[in-house]
Amino acid sequence: MSSENKTTNEATNTDVGLTPLMQQYKSLKKENPGAILLFRCGDFYETFFEDAVLVSKELQITLTARGKSGDNPIPLAGVPYHAIDGYINKLVQKNYTIAICEQLEDPKKAKGLVKRDIVRIITPGTLSDPNMLEGSTNNYLTAFGNNSDRFCIVSADISTGEVIMTTGDTAELSLVPEEFTRLMPREILYLSNSGEMLENPPWNHINAEVKTMKLNEKDAVDMVSSLYPNEHKARFISMPSLSLRTLGILADHLFDTQRCSLSHLSLPKEYKLGDGMVLDEATLNNLELLPNSKNNNVGGTLFDVLNRTKTSMGARMFKKWLLKPLTNKKAIDERLDKVEFFVKDALLLAELRDVLKNISDLERILSKITLGSRNPRDLYSLNSGLTTVPELKSILENADQKELAANLKPLDELTALLSKNLNDELPPAISDGGVIKTGVNEELDGLRTLLQNSNQWLKEYEEKERNETGIKTLKVSKNSVFGYYIEISAGQASQAPERYIRRQTIKNYERFITAELKDFENKIFTANDKILAIEKEIYESLVAKVIEFTQPIKDNASAIAEIDVISALAQLAADTDFCKPTITEKNEITIKAGRHPVVEKFLSSGEFHPNDLILKDTRLQAIITGPNMAGKSTYLRQTALIVLMAQIGSFVNA
Repeated sequence: MSSENKTTNEATNTDVGLTPLMQQYKSLKKENPGAILLFRCGDFYETFFEDAVLVSKELQITLTARGKSGDNPIPLAGVPYHAIDGYINKLVQKNYTIAICEQLEDPKKAKGLVKRDIVRIITPGTLSDPNMLEGSTNNYLTAFGNNSDRFCIVSADISTGEVIMTTGDTAELSLVPEEFTRLMPREILYLSNSGEMLENPPWNHINAEVKTMKLNEKDAVDMVSSLYPNEHKARFISMPSLSLRTLGILADHLFDTQRCSLSHLSLPKEYKLGDGMVLDEATLNNLELLPNSKNNNVGGTLFDVLNRTKTSMGARMFKKWLLKPLTNKKAIDERLDKVEFFVKDALLLAELRDVLKNISDLERILSKITLGSRNPRDLYSLNSGLTTVPELKSILENADQKELAANLKPLDELTALLSKNLNDELPPAISDGGVIKTGVNEELDGLRTLLQNSNQWLKEYEEKERNETGIKTLKVSKNSVFGYYIEISAGQASQAPERYIRRQTIKNYERFITAELKDFENKIFTANDKILAIEKEIYESLVAKVIEFTQPIKDNASAIAEIDVISALAQLAADTDFCKPTITEKNEITIKAGRHPVVEKFLSSGEFHPNDLILKDTRLQAIITGPNMAGKSTYLRQTALIVLMAQIGSFVNA
């Protein structure tokens, strides 16, 4: 054992002489021994004992000491509170679990030790802050349960509020590893009756944190009902036992880690594993579809080359389309027709995309607001995105795209309320003030006017007192120690009227206060606190109103994402020499002048030589020959990519 580890272990095992603060820390750490406890102390989040040693090493920050446990110094490592997101992100990316401990009262007003408690536990699968996540990728927490003849997979992305569920029988078990490849969850919960892990779990091929959990039906009903309090309990009692308990362990984990409202989570949307083209891990790697595929070429991936989306919501939806191509001819044709419509109208396409480029990530901002980590700028960004909905709807309706337009639901009541209340320039925190517009609240306006005119009031008061007392050298001033005062020279102090109350004697001067000046002082000293309290009350009422509109906001976000993907595919076709494929249900594939979309992108114009492929009932196979580096594998992958592109509704490079 190293001397560093030895010191740490001795420190944690010996609690002799710990201060009340350290005893509070140890108590909270004992509740979550498997998590790194970030303990708020003023302007810093501190870690102590073994956590400090670990954090110091992982974050490359200084390890110091604070006090002693027994005869041993207590290791300490801390980070500033304003930079905490970056540090949390680094730790979670290394698959650590983080417990956030906050001060529950103002240290200035606390009597004795400040009250603290753990307000949230952050795990790889429960990240929700957009700054910690890849905008184009979902961050799934996935629960898996199985018995002798059935399995269930439930996935939730708390950063977007999406919850999806699929079930199947033993005949479909072979599709489960591919589904984990498609979902690529950061964290997996396994429902185990015995408490033991599966011998050969279907997620062995992906890098994820795995937790084994047990849950009976009664507790599962309670958990799921608490997750969806607006739904009747009978809805969940009637669920199949395996599905109920799998959803239950996901709810249990979310309650344990989030410790706040989860009202933005949708009811589980059910889907079937076989309702799209199945892409296994080998296919994803060999075709290099996504940026996180293994053995990724320097030149890029299909997603990189095809993605023209303007919003993060659109990018995530496009990635889902890419990972699950359609297999229904009618559905493919409908997508292709929508794309073609915009390809043929360049002005309409440009107008649409010009609006889309200004829309923020409504899904993740809504989740952030619901989970309690919001700030005023989040409300502003959400409002800015929602105010574009009527414009988008109008553009689509005028273009006779009624199906796409129908999914957009303008929220005029909400956007008008937010626009009326929120300033155009907002601070990063409500505590900074200046969030609410003038004219919203009469008391707020009065307090602001009082502060703005305070210097003018003091000048006028000084002039009034000089005239009434006849003391022309009288001054009205203030300092941080004694507050406001009237200062008169020692030689003239005897001329002070009886209403003057002596406050301080200094060399050559006497300082006084009056009832009127004291009243003004009280108003000024409490004005800032009152302003912040009024602004916070109005701000929280706006947050509550936003949460009331959770489902309509999510519906609009989904509609915007679809419009973004359709228009992005149209822009792709317009920017390149791609054509609309004809989908057939015959046993036939015909490609003329086909090109590899990724390889072609990184070659100079004219360097890639197009080629044909014809396969049908009378010619089901083709033998490709040629020397090494002749392009055989490029030809094979090119064919697969063209077919895949066609089945997601994209024009193809042929």
